[in-house]
Parts: sequence; C-alpha cells; structure tokens
Amino acid sequence: MRSPALAAVGLALLVPVSGAAPALAQAGSYESRLAEADALAAKGRWDASAEVAAALARDFPEDAVAHVRHGYALLNSGRLASAREAYETARRLAPENRDALAGLAAAGRSWFVAPAVHGIGQAWAEHPSRRWAAGTVASIEAGAADRLRLAGVYRFLHVGAIERRDDVQQHEAWAWAGWQERRWGVSLFGAYTHWAPVRRSGSGAAAAATASIWSPDAGAVGGVARVTAWADLVASVAHSLYDDFGVTQVTLDAWLPVLGWLAVRGGGEVQAGNGTAWASGVATLRFHGPAWSLDVGGRFGPRARPLDLEQSSMYNLESDRLDFGARVAATFPIAGPVKGQAAYDLEGIRSPPDAAGRVPETVSTAHRVTIGVAAGF
Repeated sequence: MRSPALAAVGLALLVPVSGAAPALAQAGSYESRLAEADALAAKGRWDASAEVAAALARDFPEDAVAHVRHGYALLNSGRLASAREAYETARRLAPENRDALAGLAAAGRSWFVAPAVHGIGQAWAEHPSRRWAAGTVASIEAGAADRLRLAGVYRFLHVGAIERRDDVQQHEAWAWAGWQERRWGVSLFGAYTHWAPVRRSGSGAAAAATASIWSPDAGAVGGVARVTAWADLVASVAHSLYDDFGVTQVTLDAWLPVLGWLAVRGGGEVQAGNGTAWASGVATLRFHGPAWSLDVGGRFGPRARPLDLEQSSMYNLESDRLDFGARVAATFPIAGPVKGQAAYDLEGIRSPPDAAGRVPETVSTAHRVTIGVAAGF
C-alpha cells in the first residue's frame, strides 16, 4: 500500500485495469507499454512497473514521460537515488514537466537549477525592414520545494536590415517568479529591451530611417495564471511601454488534449493603447510524439506590438499592427538534451497611421523561416 505522501506527487491519471496484468514483454506500442507501467503502478506492483518503465525509457531515451514513469515506480519502491536520477533525466529533457519537478522534491531533491542555451537564425522575404537575423538566448531556471519557480532569460539578436537602413542589435532581459501547483500556478514577470542601431558607412539617411521605426528602449510587466482541469487554461495580463506607445494586453488561452498524439489550442486577446482597442484570436493544432511536436495554426485580427510570453519576447517594429498570421513549427531531438527547431511564419504587417491619423490600406505580407538549436543542462 502506497503512502499518501507518495500518492500526492504521483501521476495525474493511472489507468485502471481489472484482471491479470499484461506480461512484461518488450514488444508493443509506446502507448500500450506506458499503460502497462501505469496499470502495474495502480496495483502497487512497483518493481514490475519500474521494470516496464525502465525498458520504455531505454527504447525512448528522448521521452521525458517515460523517465517520469520510471522515477515514479522507483520512488514508490524506496529506491530514492535511482528515482532522483530518472526524474533528473526527465527534467533535463522537459524543464517544464511538473511531474518531474514534483518527483525530485519527493525523492529528496528540494531544489533544482536548469540552465539552457538556444542559438537561432532567421530569414525574411518581403518584409518592410528586415532581411535576416541571428542570435542566441541564454536562460536559467531555479525551483525550490517543487513549487517556487524563478527564471531569468537574456536574448541577443542582430537584425540585418534592408538597404538604406541600419542593422539593429537587440538586447532583451526577462525575470520571472512564480508558484506552481499541479492544478494551478501563478507567475509575475518583468522585461526590459534595448535596441541599438549598427551604423553603416556614410549612413546618415539610414540612421534617420532606422530611428524613425525603432523604439530604442521598452519595458513590460505582467502576470500569468494557470488552472489545469480538463484542459490547461492560461490567462495573462501585461502592460508594455515604449517611448512612443503604451499597450495593455489581456489574453486567455486553452490547451485541450484530444488524443494521445493531438492537442488543440484556442484563445483570444484584447489590447488597448493610445485610445485604441484591438481584438484577435488564435487557433493551433499540436501533433506530438514522445520526443517531437508539430504545431499548425494561425492568428486573426489586429495586434499592436504584441508581447510573446511563451517565447519571452517583445515585438518592436515600425508597424503598430499585425493584421494576421500563420505558423508551422516543429521541434525534434538531435542528441541527448539537444533539440532542434524549425518554423515558418507568415505575417500581415500594416504600417502605423500617418500624421493625419489615416491607417494605410495596404498590408505587407512577410515570410519568415527560423532554424534553431537548444540545449539544456
């Protein structure tokens, strides 16, 4: 019989099975073997569950869920050191996995530190000011008692501009602090961004053109709340302040699991700034496996210099508005904790109103391709 303390940090769902447990064969699909480990755990057969989960983790070494199942069985069988090792592997593969963090705390690891680096390259076509970008993101996350979470993110990006404009270097810093429970969580954040033009030879006109489209400094503050029930419901409120513009952004999103390999996202956003309001929506299909994911989705409705909380990124451009967007993005394993990213984005960019307050009728359709590599430690 398992103790209440161990049950409290266990899996959210255990598969109920009547009759004899399946044989411990290595054959079978990923889903059936995962269900087998869960069924044995539900019966209190921790050593047998650990054996099935260990084989699953060996066959799917990039899958954090398999390592979480292994750690859970080891934890309940009293093998704390081995459980910590399994949970730590899961945390390295998926730093956001709440079961891995809870398992580490239950196994005697009441704190963790998770640094990560991410290299990125981008190329644009038909963009009104950008042609390419390259940079890096460094982050560090720390937690205590499996609930308190602290994180810092620094991003450097060199943006190559079109002719007759200077390149721009972006320096961006974010700080997060939050409290995360299994069924709910809250976080507060603050961000500061500085954009510095890189002068070209004899670029007086380019400097003037660049200064007219980039706000050199910007800041943002806000908060995020999550409730996990039949879906992950996430609400956020943020205020971004530029030297020429301020905007408040309220967002509500829901991630709904549909099948073992498919989740659906739907949400809406309302913004207000400088006496104007905008409303937009988003829809995404996420196809995923043990170590990969593929997102296909789009946005509709205008957005004014939006704040991207998922990527910890501020948007700053000559355009005050993005009228629509579409995105296809994939993540995939490369080796160990190293993962790859590839994405295609289409954005409808509208220029800001002219001096008379008239909004231009034309919308520039920009295409962006992103390639990235991320590594956690």
